[in-house]
Amino acid sequence: MVDLTGIDGLNEEQTAKLSALFDNEIGGLKNKVDQLLGEKKTVQQGLTEKEQALEEARKAAVTAEETRLIESGNYKEALAVREKEVAEAIAKANESAETAKKALLERDRGDTLGQVMDLIHDDHKWVSKPMLSNMLEIGYNDQQQQV
Repeated sequence: MVDLTGIDGLNEEQTAKLSALFDNEIGGLKNKVDQLLGEKKTVQQGLTEKEQALEEARKAAVTAEETRLIESGNYKEALAVREKEVAEAIAKANESAETAKKALLERDRGDTLGQVMDLIHDDHKWVSKPMLSNMLEIGYNDQQQQV
C-alpha cells in the first residue's frame, strides 16, 4: 500500500482514493511482470527441450552411421566416426569446464578484493581498487583451496 500521508493539502478521502488507485496500478504492473516472467520461463523450457531433442537425434544419427559402416565392413570409417564423436564430446566438456573455472575465479577474485578493500580507508579506496585489482593473483592448491 502506498503511503500518501506526507503530501500536504490532501484530505483523508483524497488520500484513500489516490492510495487505492496506486495500489490498483501497481498490482496490475506486478501481474503483468509475473505473466511475462511465466512466458519467458515457458519459452526457455521449450528451447531446452528442443535442444535436448536435437542432441539426442544427432547422437542417434551418429550411432546409426557407425552401425551402418561396421555392418558394411568399413571399420576404419566407423572408428573415424567414433573418434570424431569422442573428440567433440571432449571439446564440449572442456569448454564447460573452462567456463566454470572462469566463473569460480571471478567470484573468488571479487570476494578477495572486497575483503582487502574493507581494510583500506575510504579516502584512499578510489585509487587503491584499480591498483589492487591489477596486482591480485588468485590460484588454487592441491586441495582446490584458494591461495
